[in-house]
Amino acid sequence: MDKKYQIFVSSTFRDLKSERLLIAKSILDLGHIPAAMEYFPAIDEEQLQYIKRVIDQCDYYILVLAGKYGSQDKRGVSYTELEYEYALSKNKFVLGFPYHDISKLPREATEDDPKTITKLKNFREKLMKARLVRPWEDDRDLDNKVTKALAVAFNEFPQNGWVRTPENSNEDLLSDLNNLRKENEKLRTEVKNLNSKTQPMIENLADLDDETSTKIDLLYGNGTPYRTFGLKCSWRYIFNLFSTSIKLAQNPQQVRQQFAINISEDNPQIMKEKESYMRVSISDIEYNKIIVQFIALGLVKETTNKSHALTDSGNSTYISSIAAIKK
Repeated sequence: MDKKYQIFVSSTFRDLKSERLLIAKSILDLGHIPAAMEYFPAIDEEQLQYIKRVIDQCDYYILVLAGKYGSQDKRGVSYTELEYEYALSKNKFVLGFPYHDISKLPREATEDDPKTITKLKNFREKLMKARLVRPWEDDRDLDNKVTKALAVAFNEFPQNGWVRTPENSNEDLLSDLNNLRKENEKLRTEVKNLNSKTQPMIENLADLDDETSTKIDLLYGNGTPYRTFGLKCSWRYIFNLFSTSIKLAQNPQQVRQQFAINISEDNPQIMKEKESYMRVSISDIEYNKIIVQFIALGLVKETTNKSHALTDSGNSTYISSIAAIKK
């Protein structure tokens, strides 16, 4: 039977574009099917999960390494290395092609961060333990070695492969996968555009580090005003206290009251004059001014129960603002 193999081509992307094209062309010339990140770039965790499913369907896995380690996940591991580790975990037949001498590459084609250089070195050493590893010097040398290595692998280590039938066409499957990817990207763009339209367009909008002022009322137990304190501070200061209030309170009224308490407890001037029978409050005008500002900045959103919650951007801003920074 006319068996076709699907071959995954993995590498860093920007520095090896031409090399990847050559390999894809060689695979096609051999009558087989390349699968590469040009069609589904590994740039985040979600797309990595999609790529893993494609690797599952491949028969061979080609890894080309040069002077770049590539984009990294939150743990500091490159997506190229994550692909490689996954291919090994699935017992895919790996063919490795490390560049013969990284020191001979142009400066812009190599890493300059010592930590990243070490990660690339360790990754390269890991690859050298693969079953078929052949260093390369230039495009033509790489293309020649990939073609020969594939021929050896097809002959000595044949895999399941694909047999074209009306019910099972590998080319049709790849086309369907690619169409699904395009549809997913289209939907993502539409959602992003929709989200951007929901944000008010305001020129010269104050940002979190601009200074503002707010007022906190000190009341007797029966609600009679005792004194109003004017506070000058940054919008970031207010946002941090407001975000903490959202996370501590259970309903809109509690959020507002907790916010007033947070500000008063953080200001010695108010606490000095506050007696045990007194309480603190913030007026409708002051509170609404704060809410509107944070909605305009895209940090807060209204919820269905007429309350407010942090947006994804607001939650990230809050975490980065209060997290301890190593000195």
